[in-house]
Amino acid sequence: MQKIKAALEKLDDALIDFSTLSVATYTGDISVVLKADDGTSIKLSELDFNDVLQKAISGASASTEGKIELVALNAHKLDGDGMVFRQKDITSELETAHNAALSAARETREGLLALVNDVF
Repeated sequence: MQKIKAALEKLDDALIDFSTLSVATYTGDISVVLKADDGTSIKLSELDFNDVLQKAISGASASTEGKIELVALNAHKLDGDGMVFRQKDITSELETAHNAALSAARETREGLLALVNDVF
């Protein structure tokens, strides 16, 4: 029974996460000192870019320095509500890259919806 409950909780979390499609595009510089907490070197293949990006955004780590700037954001909910932001001086290259990422996210979401629909 506990496994079923855990599976349902995971499904609930996934549905909540799935209810909003968000794409953010940042520009800037990130400088990373690749050292583990114990001072040993970190292999590039073991580097978690999402972790580095989150630390740069929050300024939470002395080993990660960066100045990054949000230039584009789209957040769309299943109920049709949405939020769109573009920096006033966004370049056409960044706009194109952001729109490509948004299209890829939409295609992925549609594929997942089709998969769920086929299963149920």
